[in-house]
Amino acid sequence: MPLDDLDPDLAEFLTRAGWTAARSQRIAGDASRRSYVRVVRGDGRTALLMDARAEDPAQLRSFLDVAAYLRSAGLSPPEIYESDTDHAFLLIEDFGDALFAREIAAAPDQEGALYGIALDVLLHLRAQPPMPGRATFDPDSAAGICDVAVDWAGGPKAAVLRDDVLSAVRIALSTHAPEASVAALRDFHVENIVLRPGQTGLARAGLLDFQDAVIAHPLYDFVSLITDIRRDVSPAVRVALAHRLSRETGTPPEALSAAIAALSLQRNLRILGVFHRLAQRDGRTGYLRFLPRLHARLRDALADPALAEIAAPIHAAFPAIKEAQK
Repeated sequence: MPLDDLDPDLAEFLTRAGWTAARSQRIAGDASRRSYVRVVRGDGRTALLMDARAEDPAQLRSFLDVAAYLRSAGLSPPEIYESDTDHAFLLIEDFGDALFAREIAAAPDQEGALYGIALDVLLHLRAQPPMPGRATFDPDSAAGICDVAVDWAGGPKAAVLRDDVLSAVRIALSTHAPEASVAALRDFHVENIVLRPGQTGLARAGLLDFQDAVIAHPLYDFVSLITDIRRDVSPAVRVALAHRLSRETGTPPEALSAAIAALSLQRNLRILGVFHRLAQRDGRTGYLRFLPRLHARLRDALADPALAEIAAPIHAAFPAIKEAQK
């Protein structure tokens, strides 16, 4: 689109940043209220213009803080070219459109290699000192934020079973995934990782959408990666990733499976509530198309023998999960 169509405040920000762009193009965002515009200069160089005015200002500051941490850890968040936190604008590096998800769709035989790069990032991050000043996702706090599922996605019994549901999630996490010691980006999946051309090693993975980072269990982002509801990881790749993770971290396979199940339960139950809230409160119904896969993720987590004793109240409060078996 012509630059004349840009919001005047955005256009002024670009001018202050010294970017004389020739044209611009709106690009798809995520579940947040941020919007993005790709700007292209006359010399062909591109950047992304982030407009976060519709969000809590703290989110933009968080993005900058986490980006700085990731860069100091030797990873690749977008470079920040210019920031205006007063107006909630950023001009950042454009990694391009080679999302891991798109690359896998175009060349399915690359799935194992690309997921392997993603695991490289997580293993590297696991070895870093945790980021200071972030919220801690211990079992109590992680279970507590699943209340959104009870409030927005539960069946007729959900309100009555609120305490039982949250207690079940807390018990699962306390028993099988109690540790909170590693920076977790929370939305770590192949739609948020970009393959960077010409790079090697960890630099091949450009990282996006990390402003909600917390200190969590070392497997939290691995579960985000392999249970993301946008696509199914092939069984062979999933097994290979789990075997590698077990071997390189010294985690017995049974303990690894139990921790993955507990974290998947927590993560996907909260997502279930968020998607229903977006639809019912905000009229944003697009994410409901993922409900069948989301129910299946929860069904699979609850089917793990390690969670057998806590499954009953969750099945009762969310009957659609159990129906996913049919």
